[in-house]
Amino acid sequence: MITPRHRERWLSPAQDKLVRTFRANLDEDLHVQGYAGIGKSHLLGTLMECLRPGGALLLAHTSGKLEALRKRIGDVHGSKAGLTFIEFAQLLLNDPKPKPVNELPKFLSKRALSQELNIIGVRDYDTQSTLNICLKVLKNYCRSRDYTLSAKHLPYFNQPLSSMDARVVLEYSSQLWGYLESNPAWYGLVELDALLMIKRASLSGCVVPARYSHVLIDESQDLPASLMQIIERGRQVLITLGDEYQQAGGAFVSRGRGVRRSEIAYSVRSGRNVESLVNPLIYRHSSKGKIPFEGASNTDIAVKYYPQGFLPPEGCVVLAASRWDMMKWIIQMDAAGRALIPSTEAQKDLKRFMATAIALFKPDFYSVEQIPDGPHLDFSEFSSWQQVCDANRYDESFLWVEAELEKGFNVADMNQLKGMLGQSGNSCMVMMAEQAGGMEFDVVLLTPQLLTVNKFRDVNEFDQRICAVYIAISRAKFKLYVPYDVAEWIAHHDSQKFREFSGY
Repeated sequence: MITPRHRERWLSPAQDKLVRTFRANLDEDLHVQGYAGIGKSHLLGTLMECLRPGGALLLAHTSGKLEALRKRIGDVHGSKAGLTFIEFAQLLLNDPKPKPVNELPKFLSKRALSQELNIIGVRDYDTQSTLNICLKVLKNYCRSRDYTLSAKHLPYFNQPLSSMDARVVLEYSSQLWGYLESNPAWYGLVELDALLMIKRASLSGCVVPARYSHVLIDESQDLPASLMQIIERGRQVLITLGDEYQQAGGAFVSRGRGVRRSEIAYSVRSGRNVESLVNPLIYRHSSKGKIPFEGASNTDIAVKYYPQGFLPPEGCVVLAASRWDMMKWIIQMDAAGRALIPSTEAQKDLKRFMATAIALFKPDFYSVEQIPDGPHLDFSEFSSWQQVCDANRYDESFLWVEAELEKGFNVADMNQLKGMLGQSGNSCMVMMAEQAGGMEFDVVLLTPQLLTVNKFRDVNEFDQRICAVYIAISRAKFKLYVPYDVAEWIAHHDSQKFREFSGY
């Protein structure tokens, strides 16, 4: 089609139909549910060209996703079109950008924050573990539409808190919220900078500036309810493009009943051979949409089944089930003389995760209190290695890592890992499958743990894994390595019961 800005855009029939509907109804809200590879970013660029210059506000979750979006949509309304969620919140609050962690004064640390707030611990959790629990509470609160903290913002505990302990955690969390609100320099250190800014803007009653007629959001499955609350206060038309299957954990923020909906299932990136991998996942999920995924007839992604002990080729992206799985693969690849490198954003996080695991396993040699920025949030519920074991006893990657720790793996070994040193050469990248949404890579490998044959706890855990596998499969542009057939994996789990039953 030729856009109103006299540019030629090549569209699939489904994309063309949607654009024509949009142009005929410019004052109507719209939500597009589109599977991976349907060309949502390209479509977004076309929609923006149908609007007056400067009238569209484009939002994306992170700077990485915004930059990728800018490259895909081309030069629409300027090469720097769009804002990240946090940049939008800063614009509304007229706040300066919080300093990066490495630019903060050295006295700022989570231990100092705990001391400042007189957090002394709850139940058998130490000071820093309790602070991490409070941060999880604030994360849930910041994502919500709620105006006050309450018990519904508490994270899941394997051993539920008593009512007294829950009240203490909420009181600590309330104090933490007040302190952070008065001291925004801490935002980056507690790793909630974007959500804290968005929640502050929401609680302040901020609205989208009137100069914008339309708000467009890519990857809207990342959209927190608090940001939706801000947008809904204004009179702008809201256009969201997302994929519910790329939201593995947490709630997908739904649009109102009066919103026009469009569903696009035809992928311009994935071929027909990917259909046989993706559709069994779609059909098996217990609650999400069931429209069949359709691959392009003129596109072909090479699907390879790899044997046990296989090492991914140079440049491959390994998508793992968990941080335990990432740790296992980094150690394995290092033993084979290869570097498996976490993404830039994940490297510090994974190193902190590994250091916390080692410290809990060897408390006579290491202390979690000595870890820079405190223990990893994944361990906030655990005060001993036995508790870690109890929570992860069904995770094969965890059991493998535990065996390595028993053999003597320590912090010095961790610091010498090629992947943690950031060595390049014949390296590959590793990341958690759930965190790869919205990205695409030339060559992708799914780990065996991602497609585990062990029983899942319940249908909810299985649903979450189905979404993670969907995300992983749909990232590949040219070649995909899988340990075995996805339909057979689904059939295997259908033939065995879950470890626990979920109520209705």
